[in-house]
Amino acid sequence: MKLKRMLSLAVIAGAFALLACKQDAQAAPADGQASGQQDVAPDFTLPRVNSSKVFQLSKQRGKVVLVDFWATWCPPCRMSIPHLIDLQKEHGGKNFTVVGVSLDQQSQVLPPFVTQWKMNYPVVNDSDGAVARAYGGIRSIPTGVLIDRHGKVITGFVGYHPKEEMEAMVEQALAKKD
Repeated sequence: MKLKRMLSLAVIAGAFALLACKQDAQAAPADGQASGQQDVAPDFTLPRVNSSKVFQLSKQRGKVVLVDFWATWCPPCRMSIPHLIDLQKEHGGKNFTVVGVSLDQQSQVLPPFVTQWKMNYPVVNDSDGAVARAYGGIRSIPTGVLIDRHGKVITGFVGYHPKEEMEAMVEQALAKKD
């Protein structure tokens, strides 16, 4: 009986953790391929965490870019970080980069978090949500947006995805000779 109660509480706690990652916004990014059209990804320039440099999306033309909207307090986001680190390690030299767009409103939590997690890709802070709004609003995190070499949105995806799924999307985008 005690074990059953503990399991029930664990399931409920897990559900609340996933719900805690919900954001109040208008819409998730659209899949450009579903409509037959690809939209140009909205440009943004934000200072990088733990660096004196800035990240500007339009300067990444020629690369496939995976934009990851996330926050330090989001359990599924934390589960995705090791996969993103691996993708950057494995494909970063092949005209690919990940950029983590943190939606944390308290930017002081980011530098130690990025260092502790050994995030090997650019991380920026969108504390006022301007970038998230430019991408049609982000309902839940993590939300990924995959952008092709020409700066056009290939696809968007919401929630935790296994590394194999993300890697397949990235490899398909890298293989495309357009």
